[in-house]
Amino acid sequence: MLFLSAILICLGFLALALSLDRHYRDMLGGKLPAGRRLALRSGGWLLLALGLVTCCLARGGQLGPVWFLGLAALAALVVLAVMSVVPSWRRSG
Repeated sequence: MLFLSAILICLGFLALALSLDRHYRDMLGGKLPAGRRLALRSGGWLLLALGLVTCCLARGGQLGPVWFLGLAALAALVVLAVMSVVPSWRRSG
């Protein structure tokens, strides 16, 4: 269940990052449409909320938020690493 939480949190942070014009352009190329920006922001927050819920279901109401914050820190590092590497792959390819 915590693995599912980690995946949800990673996807949530990735969606929130892609809702920004610069990150969207660097990762996917092109201009970010307004409708897609709203969908990415909404989806990102929804995925983070689902990650918190799954952590609370897995570890209870007292330790769930603690696990969520730990997984969120790790997920932010993973998304940061991916977003640092992918644009350089796009330039070289």
